[in-house]
Amino acid sequence: MQLHRGTVVAVCIAGLGLAGCGDDTEAACEDGSSEPRCIEEPTPEPVRLVFPNAVLIPGPMGPQQRSIPNDPKDTTFARGYFWFEGKAANAYRFSCVSSMSACIVTVHDGNGQALQAISGGGPDGTAIATFWNPRQEKVYIELKARDFGAGAPVTWSFEDLGPDDRSNDSQGSIAGTLGTSLSGRFDYPWDADVIRFDLLGSHYYKSTCQSPAPLDCRVYVGHEYQALQQYGLRPTYVRTFSSGTFFFSLNVSGDGVGAWSHQLEDMGADDRRNTAEFADELKLPSAPIHGRIEVPVDTDTFRFTPASTDSRYRFACELAADGQPWGIELRDANDMGLATASLEPGKPSALTFTPPRGQRFAIAVSAGGNADRMGDYTCQLEDLGPDAGG
Repeated sequence: MQLHRGTVVAVCIAGLGLAGCGDDTEAACEDGSSEPRCIEEPTPEPVRLVFPNAVLIPGPMGPQQRSIPNDPKDTTFARGYFWFEGKAANAYRFSCVSSMSACIVTVHDGNGQALQAISGGGPDGTAIATFWNPRQEKVYIELKARDFGAGAPVTWSFEDLGPDDRSNDSQGSIAGTLGTSLSGRFDYPWDADVIRFDLLGSHYYKSTCQSPAPLDCRVYVGHEYQALQQYGLRPTYVRTFSSGTFFFSLNVSGDGVGAWSHQLEDMGADDRRNTAEFADELKLPSAPIHGRIEVPVDTDTFRFTPASTDSRYRFACELAADGQPWGIELRDANDMGLATASLEPGKPSALTFTPPRGQRFAIAVSAGGNADRMGDYTCQLEDLGPDAGG
C-alpha cells in the first residue's frame, strides 16, 4: 500500500476488537471498503501505525508472564506489543525480566512518540522503564528479547507510581519567585519538575539546585524552544538575551529519588555585551575604561575600527590585586578569535596587534568561566602608529 502526503487512506487496526479484521485486512482496506473493519483517517507524513496488534495488559498491575512470538522479519528477536489505558500525569514503571537474554523495552504514547526506551543487560537480563504519561490515553509498550526460542515466556512487572507532584513540561509548570528557595521531590527515576520565571533581557541569573547524595539534580533552562544551558549540582549562571518567560526543568537521572531545592537570583544587568555585534564602541584616543566582571560567565566586549593606515594597537589592562588571572582576546566582526593575552592580578598586561586596515574588530575581557576570577579592571586602547614592518 503506497501512501502519499495529504491523502486520506483506510487504515485497518487489527487485534483491537474491530469486526472483520483478518488475513484479508490489507486488501479490504486498499479496495476502499466502507465496512467497520476499516477506519478512515488522515495520515500525515510519515505514516505511523502504533502497534496495530497490541494486546491489552489484563488484570491488576503487578507481576505477569506471557509468551511472545519470534519476530517474522528477524528471528533472533522475540517481540510483543501491549497497551494499557494510562492516567494523565501519572508515572509508571515497567520491568522486564529474562533469564536467557536481555529485554528491550520501548514505551510510546498514542501518537507514536517514544516516552522511554531502555534495555536490560547482565545475567538476569532485567530492563526497567520508568516514564511519565503526559495525557490520559493509551500507552503502548514494545517488548523485545534477543535469542529467544519461539513462544518463549517473558516475565514483567507493571506498576502505577501515582500522580506526578509537578508536571514534567511547561504546560503544568509552577511559578517561581526570584530570591526564594523552592522545594520539591523527585518521586521516581527520571522525574522532572518544571518551574517558570519571568526574567529580564540582558541580565545574569544565578541558579542553585541542591539535593542530597546520591541524587544528580540537572537543570535545563529553556526560553520558548531554545535550550540555553545544562549543569549539575554546582551553582551556575544564565544570561538572558531577551525578556520573557523562562522554564527551569529540574531533572534527576538514573535511580535517584528524593528531595530537591532550587533558588534563582538576579545578579543584575550585563554592563557590556558579550559579542562583537553589541559591544561598546571605542573612540581613539581611548579614555581609561573601568569595568567589572561580576559573574564567571561574563565577558565585556569593546569594538573599534582601525585607522586607514597599517597601525599597531595596544590594549593594556590591569586587574585588581586580589583577583585571579584572566584573559584578553582579539576578535573579528564575526566573533572569531585572532589573538590572546593573559592578565595577571595587580600587574599591567597588554595585547599588541596589527589588524588589517579598515576592518572592524572587537576586544573581549573575560574571566573564562572561573568563579574565582570575578572583580574590577581598568583598560585602555592606544594607537602606536604605523607598523614599521608593514
